Amino acid sequence: MEFTAVTFTGFARGGPESLFRFRAGSQLGILAVGRGSFSGGSVAAEIAVDLLPLALSSPGPSDPAQRWNLAGVRVHEAIRRASCVDPFYRGMEAAFAAAHFDGHQVVVGNVGPNRVYRVREGTISQLTADPVDEHSGAAGGERPLQLDLVRFTPAHRDQLLLCPPETYRSIHKSLLAEIMMQEAGDPQACAREIANSTSAEAVAVVVGGIDSSAGRRGSSGAAVVVED
Repeated sequence: MEFTAVTFTGFARGGPESLFRFRAGSQLGILAVGRGSFSGGSVAAEIAVDLLPLALSSPGPSDPAQRWNLAGVRVHEAIRRASCVDPFYRGMEAAFAAAHFDGHQVVVGNVGPNRVYRVREGTISQLTADPVDEHSGAAGGERPLQLDLVRFTPAHRDQLLLCPPETYRSIHKSLLAEIMMQEAGDPQACAREIANSTSAEAVAVVVGGIDSSAGRRGSSGAAVVVED
C-alpha cells in the first residue's frame, strides 16, 4: 500500500491556529491537525506525525489494538509534556488519523474529528466514527484520549482517504468516490483532484491504495454507491 498527501493552505482562518502535517509513504499514512495558540498547533501536529511511527514500531504487544492504544497514549503524553515547557504551547492538541498496512491487514487509528474513508468496487464507506465534538479526546487535550480503531483485510484496488473536517465538509462523498475511482492508478493525482474540488480555504488529504501502481484509471461513467 502506497500513500501520498496534498495540502493547500496550512491555516484554517477564523479560529485558533490549525496546522496540517502528514507522513505518507510505503505501508503507513498519517494526517495530523494541530490546534493551539501561536506555534502550538504546529508543534502538536509535528509531535504526532513524528512520534506515532516510532511508537508503533517499538517493541511491545503483538496485539494491534494494544500496540495502537499504547502508541496513542505516548503521543498524548508527549504533547501534554511539551505544553508545559512553554506558555505559548499551553492548550495545544492534535487530532490524527493513520492507516498502517502490515502485509495482511490494514489497521486504521483515529483521534479527533478527522475521517477515514474506504472506496471498494465503487462503494465509499466511512470507516471511522465521528466524536461527540471536535475537541473530544484529542491528543494532548484535557479530556482522556479517545482512539477509534478499525481493522480490515484489504482487497485489490482498495483505496483509503484520510481527511480533516475542513475537507470532508466541503465536498460530497459521492464526488470523493468518483474522483478516487477515476484516479485509481495515481494516488497523487487523486489527492490533488480532491483538493482542487473542495471549496475549503484549508485542505489536506492523504490517499492510499493497494497495488495502485498496477491499476488502471477507472471510467467516469462508473457507478458510485455511498454508504451512510
